[in-house]
Amino acid sequence: MYFFKIYLIEIKMLKEENVKLFRFSRNYDLFKSLLLNQEKIKIPSDLPLFLGNKESDFNISIITSPFCQYCREAHEIIEKIIQNHGSNIKVAMLFNPRFEFIDEKTKDLYRNLFSVYYQKGETQFREDLTKIFDSKNYDFYTNKEFMDLKWLDERIKSQTEFCYDNDLNLTPTIFIN
Repeated sequence: MYFFKIYLIEIKMLKEENVKLFRFSRNYDLFKSLLLNQEKIKIPSDLPLFLGNKESDFNISIITSPFCQYCREAHEIIEKIIQNHGSNIKVAMLFNPRFEFIDEKTKDLYRNLFSVYYQKGETQFREDLTKIFDSKNYDFYTNKEFMDLKWLDERIKSQTEFCYDNDLNLTPTIFIN
């Protein structure tokens, strides 16, 4: 009987705590003040892979990974936005692979993605990225038809360094203008 009473008291306390958290999380004024007080992050224009209208003033930046389930969902949303508003929006895409911690096969996947973007263009890049997100097997995408390997690795590592320097470690991370 005593155990049951303690359990009921705990449930009551958790419910009260939950109500307080919801009040906090749904407080728009608090959210707005925290948002406006945050340090703004400026993404250098030479880092990302740009999709959509590269001249647009409206910008969505995303830090993503082809191995992240949540990134897949974000990618689907970004694809719909580009399809519907591609002429009015610029999407800046960054990847955050830690080359020192990943195997050669994974490095090749990133190299292939970047090679496709720079050699075959945005449309093929978007199609390939969608295939990667849809597939659990990445073997089809490791053909090693790279551009200049050193240049590609520098581009990929510069994106990773930017993320590390700005403490952007989680994917997906999305910035709007």
